[in-house]
Amino acid sequence: FFATMVVPGSKKDLAKVSAKSKAFGKSGKGAKKKAKRILNDKEKHALRMDGGYGRVLYLWEDIRRKDKKDKTALIDEVLEMQKDRLLKTSRKPQFARVYQSCCKYGSQAQLQIMLDALKGKISDIATSPYGHQLAISLFTYLKPGQKEQMVNEVIEKSSILIRSKYGGRVLEHVYSASNVATQKKILIHIFDRVDLKDQSDGYRLSVEEVWAKDGTVRHGCTKVLCGIVERCVSRGLIDPTIMHRLLDLACRYCEHARIINDVLDDLKPTLIHICNTLYGARVTEHCLRISGPHTRAHIIGTFSNSCVDILFGKNSSIMLMVLVDIVDDTKLVQKGILAELTKNMEDLLTDATGSRLLTHLLTPETTQKKKFFYHQLDWLCHSEKGDCDYMEVVESSSSQGDRPKMKRIKIFETPWVEKHGAALAFLLPKVKEVWSKDYTKYAQNFFSRRIMSELVHFSEQTDSKWKANITVDKDLLAKVKAALGSTKVVYESKQKADTGMNIGNVKAAPTKPAPTSAGPAKTGKKKAEPEEEGPPKKKKKIAVPAPATETATPAPAQGLLPKKKKKKSKTSAE
Repeated sequence: FFATMVVPGSKKDLAKVSAKSKAFGKSGKGAKKKAKRILNDKEKHALRMDGGYGRVLYLWEDIRRKDKKDKTALIDEVLEMQKDRLLKTSRKPQFARVYQSCCKYGSQAQLQIMLDALKGKISDIATSPYGHQLAISLFTYLKPGQKEQMVNEVIEKSSILIRSKYGGRVLEHVYSASNVATQKKILIHIFDRVDLKDQSDGYRLSVEEVWAKDGTVRHGCTKVLCGIVERCVSRGLIDPTIMHRLLDLACRYCEHARIINDVLDDLKPTLIHICNTLYGARVTEHCLRISGPHTRAHIIGTFSNSCVDILFGKNSSIMLMVLVDIVDDTKLVQKGILAELTKNMEDLLTDATGSRLLTHLLTPETTQKKKFFYHQLDWLCHSEKGDCDYMEVVESSSSQGDRPKMKRIKIFETPWVEKHGAALAFLLPKVKEVWSKDYTKYAQNFFSRRIMSELVHFSEQTDSKWKANITVDKDLLAKVKAALGSTKVVYESKQKADTGMNIGNVKAAPTKPAPTSAGPAKTGKKKAEPEEEGPPKKKKKIAVPAPATETATPAPAQGLLPKKKKKKSKTSAE
């Protein structure tokens, strides 16, 4: 541009040309060429804003405003300018955010234009640091009918995306939003093997079902699986839940020596990040079972300051109970896990998930444990489970399709009954300290009451060989029995009043049912009976002590709810 520019004759114009020559290395008429100097930030910004990018940036400022204006025309102008260069510019940080705003505020027709421009190249932008955000935005805002094209392309390239940091995020987004049939298809395509696809019966069979049917396919797939797991674990790419699924398959079907030597060392610092999911918790349990004392101590050390969160997790709480069952070093468990949990004893007794640990420790017999952990009996230690201290792992597999050779390994040395006893001896004094504040209050809570009932059952009816010489304090037992006999569970209502006050936490004195305007409640007894029996099924009871003489629904405290005019019933009017 400056080489073809005609130099004007006025002094003012010559001064402008001179200033530009200093910036861009071009001089006036007849001057010698000088070396180009590096442009500063202001000059770079001026050049960017002088071209099409400046116009796109101005349009983006209007598009991304959170107002109710129609932005169709603005997005159309952006797409008209960038339609031919959409694939190239979507990997750049300046344009990627512009396209994300177009996805958020654009119509389905405009999103289809963007999707058509990226057709066949979704996997390329999915592996880009900035382009993968555009792929996620497109998948988020497209309608289900339009997503099929994009989902099919992601599935075809899933074996490449799972090995990429950014591609794994796109694959995880599609996997978590898909149904079970699509998830099976994605998992099969990750292995990228024709024989696995052919044996899946049109993707109706899962990977495990195909492996159980054909040992040759299983042998080939486990080699591919080990390669994927080793690569992803070594690079720290374990956050997607689909990766947790692959790790679970590797723990169950890959050779035990390969897991120990190539995967466990890289995986043990990251178990704290995956133990909150279903398959992540299973992987963590498997690593705890097959590892030695030093590795277990390292894993427990990574759980520090997170034990309460682990206990309150739906899946991780089961893993924590398994940890108490199998770790031989009871002092380490007490200092590393239980000591941190006792700082939050209130939730440990009254929370639905937090109370699982104490319930597990107080139910060593299978008949009692079935009531609370029926689906987890295979993972937990109990009286009818034989050989709790052993497990089977894959020693080697054959390429001929034979059944893999298994071997038994010893998990722990100390009997699990003694470990349960050590944990109870540490926790029961803390439990007594909390309950002693108000036994009646904790007996009215459903989960705390359940622990009280199991404590009485453990003390009086459990066989002595499952107690590990644990004797419950007689004073504690007597007060717990008295509280259980004199109280019932009280459900607190979560419904809020019109005034904004939570009436579920307010305890009002029991009052008699208010009479109707036409007379006492006895008239029209047939229609008044259901109201006297209790609140409707959908609503919970208010935390109010019931009257001693007759059961009736107490009226709320005065001043909490606005007074409503009662309609006259037919019977009362008659």
